[in-house]
Amino acid sequence: LASEVDRVLHWVVVGGGPTGVELTAELCDFVNGDVKAYFPNLFPRVKISLIEGSPKVLGTFSPHVSQYAASTLVEQGAEVLCGQFLSEVKDKELTLKDAATKEITKKGYGVLVWAGGIGARPFTRAVANQIGGPQLSVRKGGGFGPIRGLKVDSKFKVLGTKDVWAIGDCALSGAPPTAQAAYQQGTYLGRLFRSTEFDEEKLEAAAAFEFHNYGSLAYVGSSRAVADLKMHLWGWDHPAGRGQDVVVEGNAAFAIWRSLYFSKVLSLRNRAQVVFDWATSAIFGR
Repeated sequence: LASEVDRVLHWVVVGGGPTGVELTAELCDFVNGDVKAYFPNLFPRVKISLIEGSPKVLGTFSPHVSQYAASTLVEQGAEVLCGQFLSEVKDKELTLKDAATKEITKKGYGVLVWAGGIGARPFTRAVANQIGGPQLSVRKGGGFGPIRGLKVDSKFKVLGTKDVWAIGDCALSGAPPTAQAAYQQGTYLGRLFRSTEFDEEKLEAAAAFEFHNYGSLAYVGSSRAVADLKMHLWGWDHPAGRGQDVVVEGNAAFAIWRSLYFSKVLSLRNRAQVVFDWATSAIFGR
């Protein structure tokens, strides 16, 4: 019975990108705050594991930021396993394969959350198959490879179609599958439609989309975050010269993270609700 309780209380997050790191951080906050307060007998038995196949979490961030994020999660009680690939998942057990040694490890778990990337939705695959031709990738040995999204040109028109455009996660545009990229794509496409009114010559002459990475943010728990900002795109000059990144860690980065999140909430009603939820969570817990 004790081993079964330990298995159920083992929560696993697969994928060490921003989504996986932030989910692990939120789970740590929940366990260290609410579980410890309301279920003190179970608190020592809860285990949170973050599994990442590459050598570090937050692979798109600088090495120092990745190390800070990992150490902060470990400090809060999480287990961070880098260089481990998830090779099999069963009902109550998962299998890990070490990237370097190929050693196999089996672990019991209660909850497993996948944050290691996305695949094409059935609708997207169906559309690509119906278009055929330029949407299909031919394998070297024959046959077609898996469909990961709709192939588009530099203005997001779906290849092999006349009046179909695609943006966001379903489009293979070369931009990262993030909200920041999707927001820029949507803004670009809306302005393209408005300025050209779908005129073929104007569409052809229009400038191609260009993605601007303003930086990356990730919450790492305990009111701390990491921020990797592209200063020149924000209109600020870095003392070390144009094009240099600014790295912020800890409570200051958390303030930036919260501020940017709040700025994206549109209505006054929702903003008031967000502030109320943050305040009640800080005072009374979740």
